[in-house]
Amino acid sequence: MPTPPLPPEITDEIIAWVAIGVCANERAKTLLSCALVCSVWLPASRRLLYEDIEIKSGRKAARLLRSTSALIYLHSTRFLTLSSSFSSPNRAFLHELAGHVPNLFGLAMTEFDTYLMPPRSVAIMSRFSSVRALSVKWCFISSFKVFRRTISSLPSLAYLMIEFLTWPKPSVHLSHLLLHGASNSSRPALSTLSIHSGKEPVARWYLQQLLAWLSNTPTSSSLRKLYVNVNPRASRPPGFRHVEMFGPCFGQNLLELCVGVDKDYPDYEALISRLSRLKRLQLIIYHPMSEDETLIWDRVDRLLRSLPQPAQLCILAITLDLEIRILDRITILDTTLHDGSFPKLRLLQIEVYGCSSVELQRSATIIQEKLPKLSERKIVEVVKTHDHVQNIWAEEWFSSLRPHST
Repeated sequence: MPTPPLPPEITDEIIAWVAIGVCANERAKTLLSCALVCSVWLPASRRLLYEDIEIKSGRKAARLLRSTSALIYLHSTRFLTLSSSFSSPNRAFLHELAGHVPNLFGLAMTEFDTYLMPPRSVAIMSRFSSVRALSVKWCFISSFKVFRRTISSLPSLAYLMIEFLTWPKPSVHLSHLLLHGASNSSRPALSTLSIHSGKEPVARWYLQQLLAWLSNTPTSSSLRKLYVNVNPRASRPPGFRHVEMFGPCFGQNLLELCVGVDKDYPDYEALISRLSRLKRLQLIIYHPMSEDETLIWDRVDRLLRSLPQPAQLCILAITLDLEIRILDRITILDTTLHDGSFPKLRLLQIEVYGCSSVELQRSATIIQEKLPKLSERKIVEVVKTHDHVQNIWAEEWFSSLRPHST
């Protein structure tokens, strides 16, 4: 007696689990192999393939919209990556595509410099009404006004990641504190925001202008996770004062914060001083010079003491390069974190990069010895992280939103 075939719902579930927890390339290869097994496996495999798609050229975009079979599966698309500068005639592609992806959750755009042009941008983006996560990388837009209107046109937007976003700097000096009508807007109301700026002095102006605007939108109170990465080699333009970027109520409900620490870094103390609900704080120390060790750890100490007391902090993560000898002053943490001001702290995680496994073990021993009080509480953990930490946190949470993540 022949073995009866498995019910389609079971094979569909098996195929769905096969591609979970792997990188995008491996996921695509696995699903393509599944699609070739038999006709019964084809629909589920193809549907999962279309959950996360990338379009790199106008030719591929046109071919996608001409394919009747592809249009059927676009209803299952959850993540769309556009990684090319579409020419002017292909802007219509975005407008048409929006009508075929009603369940789109995440939209990622890389190296776009023409599509965000008024007046079409707002009309096009508003059609992506289901998008909750937006990533914009290496894009040049026509003006900050266009960017504001475009972001505000997405009614469901909650997660925003920005890397190296630029627009023309006005010839006349304008205060970065201009509200641009933000106080009258109901959007955006972000829950997670990640900003990664370049090293040019003008990049700080972009950062100030963006955060000053968001400080006067509903994002000021809705934000729960914030990552701000200013390139450590960026010089400050004349008149730059970092604390001016944040409005007086910005981030008052933050639960997670990730910022960089350096003697030349902007001052985050004013922001941290009002984070009474903060649960997780990550401080990234970038390539300090040996003569800066004391200044860096003193700044870490000031940032921690800026938290409203008693602090609600549960996790403190400090990321550093152990090729640089900066462990001598780490003893300051044993005093700062053990004086009763951090009663809920359950994990101090030292994340290191730029070292071998042997060096990691040796450094872990040194850190444990220099933090005897915290080590006695068994809350100190030393782990190895990626060699490039500039945007790990942001990439991880954005990747976790994808359908193939565990």
